[in-house]
Amino acid sequence: RRQRQMCIRDSTSTQFSFGIQIDSIGGVEPCDVAPCPEDFSSGAYYALYHNGQMAPVGISDLPLDGDSVVTWTIMTW
Repeated sequence: RRQRQMCIRDSTSTQFSFGIQIDSIGGVEPCDVAPCPEDFSSGAYYALYHNGQMAPVGISDLPLDGDSVVTWTIMTW
């Protein structure tokens, strides 16, 4: 498998054993947009979409080609 290096401008991320978690994009954290109470009764995160569908894997494992469209969307729970 070919390795790719990707850059999301002005982003922060956390590396876990299962892959990368995107914490902010363009200086925007999900909890800046949606309420995230300290008791974690609800929250927000960046969801990864590939070609209009929620990706079945994280960005570190997502196979991309020249026509791939990647979208990050803030989702809540």
